[in-house]
Amino acid sequence: MRSVILCCIAVLLAGPVYSQTGAPAAQGGSGGPAHRQAVQNRGGQAGKGTRYKPDIPLSAPIITLNGVCGDAGRAKVKDAKDCKTVITRGQLDALVDAIDPDASPRTRQQFAINYARILAASQLAEQKHLDQVPAVTREIQIQQKLIRMQILTDAFIHNVQKEGERIPEDKIEAYYKQYHESFEQADVYRLAIPLNAPTEDARAIDPAVAKSLMEELRERVLAGDEFDQLQARAYKTLGIKSPVPPTNISMMHRPGLSPDEAKVFQMDLGETSPVFNEQNVLMILRVRERKVVPIDQARNQIEAMLLRDQTLEGLRGTTQGVSAEFNLKYLEGQTQPELFPPSIINQTGKHRGVFSTAGLGQP
Repeated sequence: MRSVILCCIAVLLAGPVYSQTGAPAAQGGSGGPAHRQAVQNRGGQAGKGTRYKPDIPLSAPIITLNGVCGDAGRAKVKDAKDCKTVITRGQLDALVDAIDPDASPRTRQQFAINYARILAASQLAEQKHLDQVPAVTREIQIQQKLIRMQILTDAFIHNVQKEGERIPEDKIEAYYKQYHESFEQADVYRLAIPLNAPTEDARAIDPAVAKSLMEELRERVLAGDEFDQLQARAYKTLGIKSPVPPTNISMMHRPGLSPDEAKVFQMDLGETSPVFNEQNVLMILRVRERKVVPIDQARNQIEAMLLRDQTLEGLRGTTQGVSAEFNLKYLEGQTQPELFPPSIINQTGKHRGVFSTAGLGQP
């Protein structure tokens, strides 16, 4: 669901609308300057690659609002009831692509509905001259300022990322050599019982019963029974409704593994682990094979990590000398928040806004 502030952005970026006569308003037609500038400025993808509903032409109306239109439209009709506002495919694409070029079909559908609602309501408000009410005028100014700041923040972070977007091959190779162990992969057999899984009789799984069953299954593993059969048996015995998971999986040697999971990289081939609990899932692991992922397969992962590190370094350099002091009593905190935390580089490009607000409802 797009937030209210996203819809405010949509109104600010609003493309041309049409009166009953079909003549474009002063802002230009669907293929005119307003549309082209929105796409150019924000990197819109309209008409490029795989487009949502490609069979609908750019000039086709997507939203037709009857009974409302802007000042220019009202001036061309005798009766306000004859007012009509039309938003074409090209105009709607320009708006969505300016905000989120990767928007899903569902998001685009919901945006069209929300945009129609807020456009109709805002034009009715203007007819009542509510935009001249001091409190409303002030709120518009504040929202415009916040939106402008958010867009500039996105542009700033994008600029930092762009300056270091290319990682030399020698750096990728050096990283691979330095952290060679991180690219070790263990192919394992795994038995797993999720203790919070739904059951056929809707009763919770007794952890003691599940642990006893897993110890029994481990003995069957050591006796040579197949993992797939034992996994199916565990789910049937406990009445678990979820689909039986695969038992043949691959694990990467990464810091994100728990201590019990990471032990597979010290175990001998064919060795079976004790039963252990990992985030409320009882497990048994047996090492089937260990190998090192070649650099060609790891290149994209390494490049992404180096790009993130390089972006953070650029962010620190660019923001050096800029700091903030917060009133900790107001924040009810013990330590000063970081002004430019690493997470900021992942929180741009979607116009999340300063505040998280409720959406405009479902269609």
